Amino acid sequence: MIAEISSRRYIAYGLIIDSTLEIPGAIPIIAGVDANGEEVDITIRMGELPSELNIEKHLEPYSWSPGQIVFDMPSVARYLCERGVAIIIEPAAGAEKRAIEEMLIATALPVLLWMRDQIILHASCLIPVGLTASIAISGPSGIGKSTLLEQFYARGAKVVGDDTILLCLNNGVAVASGLPCSIQARTANSATRHEMFVAKERTLASSPLAALFLLTRTPTQSSNQSPFVELKGAEAILAILAQRHRARVLSLLGKEATVFKTITSILSQKTFKIFAWYRREGDVVLGDREVEFMTALCTATNKPI
Repeated sequence: MIAEISSRRYIAYGLIIDSTLEIPGAIPIIAGVDANGEEVDITIRMGELPSELNIEKHLEPYSWSPGQIVFDMPSVARYLCERGVAIIIEPAAGAEKRAIEEMLIATALPVLLWMRDQIILHASCLIPVGLTASIAISGPSGIGKSTLLEQFYARGAKVVGDDTILLCLNNGVAVASGLPCSIQARTANSATRHEMFVAKERTLASSPLAALFLLTRTPTQSSNQSPFVELKGAEAILAILAQRHRARVLSLLGKEATVFKTITSILSQKTFKIFAWYRREGDVVLGDREVEFMTALCTATNKPI
């Protein structure tokens, strides 16, 4: 049996979560100091799932019934996501606590956020040093999002989230939030990853988002050619749709139209832009030219929510 911690509160994806399981990357709330008096948005508990669930749809590894989705990760756990406000976790026999936590943030929590009509993107997000607006770096697994985030962090940036972010509109401004307390970057010349913890003063629960960069690898890249190409209209919409995290859940929920409407509203904001970011295959180190371009965008959107 996995040992639970005492109920503890976290800030994750800009929400208050009360959990008896640790949430890797979330901001721990210090009682009486952080988010004092605010209501809990989500609760997470360990326990047995009901023996009878009225499953109406199944799309591996998800099962849906009205108000509920079960995510089944064999040998790890079953996660019951309820009405966008609660997750019950039933561990598999012999499952390791870390594996249960990793599946919680990789899949179960994003599933719950989709149930809340949020938009979850496969992206990392950061705020260049000295600014308040952020940029997000999106792309498929292994393309280098976290590695670039780690390099920005080494240059003084703050972290909003690594690997997945929540994107929403707040008073007409595109806003990003995520899990800012750790970075899972790939070790140089290796397929393995290392976890780097982010200093608390270098984390931010949410931030106005100036731009989303779709990271793309190319065999060649001329030194005279700009690595950034702005995407507009249908190209921009398709770019965001392609970066949805655990988007199969939307088929179960029947919320594709709702998400599409929200995305078009976000793209209509003049302070938010989308770029294709072309980098040569094998390029790892951030160039000053790249950093200067991105920082200039954040400077233009450097205003509070």
